[in-house]
Amino acid sequence: MVKGPASFDQGLFLMHLHKGKEYFEQNQFQKAREELEAAYHLRPQDEKVLNMLGMTYFKLEMLPQAEEMYTVLTANNPDVYTLQSNLGLIRLKLDKLEKAEDSLNRAL
Repeated sequence: MVKGPASFDQGLFLMHLHKGKEYFEQNQFQKAREELEAAYHLRPQDEKVLNMLGMTYFKLEMLPQAEEMYTVLTANNPDVYTLQSNLGLIRLKLDKLEKAEDSLNRAL
């Protein structure tokens, strides 16, 4: 089996994703951000990366970036209540009350 750029990309992506998750679990959010952003650069539509990066941005008080990640996630998964509630909480902290209410109602 010949390994080309796609397989290298997959391995590199998984390395960044797993390191990011480990740093997140250790409450090392800045390091988690760096790893997850590298994974995001390789696979910007990967839902695991979007979720982890959104949570990391939230922990780092980077709320507009967190909102961006969860907006994409909820657009692709409108019936997943945890994603809607996370987006609602982010919007509440951003003082976007009508949008927060809408997201939280969708979580019900």
